[in-house]
Amino acid sequence: EQQLQQIDGSLATLEMQREAIESATTNTAVLSTMDNAAKALKKAQSGLNLDDISDIMDNITEQQDVAREISEAISSPGNAVDYDEDDLEAELEALGDTTPGEVDLGGHLDTEQDIQLPEVPSGKLTSDEDTANMEKSAALT
Repeated sequence: EQQLQQIDGSLATLEMQREAIESATTNTAVLSTMDNAAKALKKAQSGLNLDDISDIMDNITEQQDVAREISEAISSPGNAVDYDEDDLEAELEALGDTTPGEVDLGGHLDTEQDIQLPEVPSGKLTSDEDTANMEKSAALT
């Protein structure tokens, strides 16, 4: 029975040593991987500098702002202009002071009879082709 206890104790000691070796091997592998990762990051970042990155990010932000402004300009309905309501009301009231048939010409009103219009043609209208043909025949004679 004493021999069984000694064997059992030896097995427990061996089991602990196996776990310690396993843990040490795992730790070594992890540290090796971390070292390789650090070297790879250092190599990848060797061409980069913080000022360059900051400039690039500023340029990206600036271009995004320009794109946003363009998008807003394009999407605004009819490129609407903000009008002052008081000015529009005053203009509407001024237009309301004229009667139909009168035109406001910078402070004084003229009636339609004062406006000179061309006479309405009474004969047959000719096309551009007819006019060109008439000019050619007149030039030949």
